[in-house]
Amino acid sequence: EAPYIARNITATRAALNMTPAQVTSTPFAATSNLNSAALAANAGTVKNIRLWDPEVLLRTYQKLQEVSDFYAINDVDVDRYQVNGETRQMLVAARNLKTSGVPQASWEARHLTYTHGYGAVAAPSNAKDADGRPTMFLRDIPPKSTTDSLKLDQPGVYVGEQLSGYVIVNSDRKEIDYQGQNGQTQLTQYQGKDGVKLGNYVRRAAFALRFGDINPLISSSVKADSKILLVRDVRDRVKQLAPFLSFDADPYSVVIDGRVKWVIDGYTTTSKYPNAQRADHASLPVGSGLDKDFNYVRNSVKAVVDAYDGTTTFYAVDTKDPILRAYRAAFPKLFTDGSKVPAELQAHFRYPEDLFRVQTNMWGRYHIDNPDDFYNQNDAWNVAQQPDAGSAALATQTTDVQGRLITSKEARMDPYYLLMRLPGDTKESFLLLRPFVPVSGSDTRKELTAFMVARSDPDNYGKLETFVMPQGNRPDGPGIAAATMQSDPAVSELETLLGQQGSKLTYGNLLLVPIDQSLLYVRPVYTEATSTAVPTLQKVIVEFNGKVSVQDTLAQALTALFGASPPTGETPPTGTPTAPSQPSTDSIASLLDRAAKAFADADQALKDGDLGTYQSKIKEGQSLVQQAQSLAKATSKSSTSTTSTTASTTSTTSTTSTTLPEA
Repeated sequence: EAPYIARNITATRAALNMTPAQVTSTPFAATSNLNSAALAANAGTVKNIRLWDPEVLLRTYQKLQEVSDFYAINDVDVDRYQVNGETRQMLVAARNLKTSGVPQASWEARHLTYTHGYGAVAAPSNAKDADGRPTMFLRDIPPKSTTDSLKLDQPGVYVGEQLSGYVIVNSDRKEIDYQGQNGQTQLTQYQGKDGVKLGNYVRRAAFALRFGDINPLISSSVKADSKILLVRDVRDRVKQLAPFLSFDADPYSVVIDGRVKWVIDGYTTTSKYPNAQRADHASLPVGSGLDKDFNYVRNSVKAVVDAYDGTTTFYAVDTKDPILRAYRAAFPKLFTDGSKVPAELQAHFRYPEDLFRVQTNMWGRYHIDNPDDFYNQNDAWNVAQQPDAGSAALATQTTDVQGRLITSKEARMDPYYLLMRLPGDTKESFLLLRPFVPVSGSDTRKELTAFMVARSDPDNYGKLETFVMPQGNRPDGPGIAAATMQSDPAVSELETLLGQQGSKLTYGNLLLVPIDQSLLYVRPVYTEATSTAVPTLQKVIVEFNGKVSVQDTLAQALTALFGASPPTGETPPTGTPTAPSQPSTDSIASLLDRAAKAFADADQALKDGDLGTYQSKIKEGQSLVQQAQSLAKATSKSSTSTTSTTASTTSTTSTTSTTLPEA
C-alpha cells in the first residue's frame, strides 16, 4: 500500500492547501528559562494576552451596551486596531436591530419606524476598570470613541446578523435613529443605495402578495419612491448573491472609514480531488458552510458588506484556485480582483477559524510524510482536549454491545486569535493558534506535541507554521496545565471566596502563550452577580512549568512568578497600588526549598538509572533557583521606606533586602 499512501498524503496536503511550501515546521525547545527579562523583551505579546473571552464579554456587552430593548449585540469578534501608534487586540461587536424588542406592535413601527441598528462596541482584550468591567474604547449612543481608528461617522446598521423580514425606507414616517440621553428621539431618513423602489400600485401589490401582508399596498405612509429592504441578514445576503460558494459561520464586524462593515470568508470546495482524503469537519460551529463532505477547499473570497447601504463586494483573493477562476469566467462582474482591496480593510482580514479547524483536524495525521509511519500512526497527533471543568461530559463515547466503554474522545480545543511575537520574528503578528497532543486510546495522553499557527497580517497572510516539541521532553499540554491550576490551593479557594451566595464564578478559556522558547498558560476568572448578571474579570491564573500564581491582574500574577512584569494595559482594582507588590522573602525561601527537593529527587533518579527524570529534575531545580535570584534582585532594588499616615501620627517602616548566595 506504500505507493498509494504516498499519493494520498501528497494529494491531501495539496487539496487542503497544506503543502510543504504552505506549512513550515520549526523545532520548539520548550525550555523552563522564561524570566522577567524575556517577558520585557516580549512586552507586545504580554500586553495583548487576551483576558476577555468573547462569549463572556458578549454577556457584558449585552447588559451594558444594548441600551434599548430594540437593539441586540449578537456576537463579539476578535480583531486588531491601531491605538496611539501601536497595534492592540480588540473585541468588537455591532449593535443590531432586534425587531422583537420594538416597543410598539404596530406594522408601521416594525417596518417603517424601527429600521436599523446603531453603532458598535469595542474594548481591548485585556483591559478592565476598577470594577472588573471592560475598558470601552468605543461605546454608547451616540458613539463615543477614545481613538480615531474606531470613530463612527455613519453608525447606521441596516444589514446585520440575525435579521429577517423587510423594512420600508423613505416613507412619510421618519425612522428612529436613536433615543438620546436627554430623552429626545433622533430621527433620520435612509440615504443608502440598497432597496427596491415600490413604485406604482401593481408593484406594491406584488410585494404585498410576496410577504402575505396587505400593508405595503394600503398604507398611506408608503410613497411611490419608497424603497423596500429585503435581504438584511449578512449571511443570507452573500448566499443569495453567490450560492455556489460556501461561507464561514462567523461574519465579523469592522469599524473602518467611519462606518461598520461586515467581512465574511467564502470558500470553494469539491469532493472530486483525485487521491485526496475526505476532510474531517468535526467541531465546526452551527451554520458553517464547510460542514459537509469535501476533500478540496480554498478560502478564495473575502466578501465585504457595508452595514449601512448593503453594498457587497466579493474580493477574489486567491488567483491560483481553478474553481474560482471558472466562477470568475462565468460571472465576471460579480468579483473584484483582490489587488484592489484597500490597505485599511486588508489590515483587518483574519485567517478564518472554520478553515483552520479543518486543517488542524487533518494535520494531526498528515504531518507524517513517511508511508510506513503513516500506516502505523507513529507520532500521530490529535487536537488538544478542551480543558474546561467537566469536559468529560462533552466526550464522545463508544461502547460495545454489553454497554462497556471502549473509547472516549473528549471535546477539542477551539482555535483562538493572538497578537504576539513568534520565536524568530522581530514584531508581533495577528494569528490563530491550536495545540496538539499524541493520539491515544480514550484520550489518556495530554502532553503537548506541537502547536500550529496561521498568520493573518497582509505581508504573510495564510502562512501556516507548526512548532514541534522535543520528543524526549514534551511539556504539559492544556489539559495537564488546567489540572495543575485546579489542584493549586489558591485556585481551590476561589470557589469559596468568589462563588458565594448571589454570585457565580466562571473560569475563562485556557490560553497557551508561547514566549521565546517557553510556554505560558493563562486563564481568567470571572464572577457574575445574580442581581446584575454582568460578568466581571476578578482574577487571573498563570501557570508556568508546574508553578501557579493567582492574582487580581495579569501583571501581578506574572510578577509573583518572575519578579517583574512589563505593562499589561490593565487597571488595578480600587484600593490596590498601581505597581505590583514586591515579592517577599517567604516566597524566596519557598522557591529554594522546592529547588533543594528537586535536586534531591534528581540524585535519587540518577542512582536509580532514570536519566529522563534526572534531567527533568535538574532543569526544574535550576529554574527554581533562577526565579529565587530574580525575586531577590527585585526585592533588593525595591528596598524603600513605606509610609502610613493616620489622623494624628505618621510612622515609617523600612524594608530590608535579601541576598542569595550563588547557586
